[in-house]
Amino acid sequence: MGFTVSLLIGGLAYTDPSQFERVTTAVLIASVLASAAAIVVFRRRVRLRARPD
Repeated sequence: MGFTVSLLIGGLAYTDPSQFERVTTAVLIASVLASAAAIVVFRRRVRLRARPD
């Protein structure tokens, strides 16, 4: 939902096609980075929980 809203707001804020392209690229890069960070955090959490006490 946040991804779609970000693209919507970017489209409304920047009417120039070149600026909108930059906004779209930035949103896509941010989404990929957030996904990668979540993968790292969740894998680490699974490893910590799987350790025997």
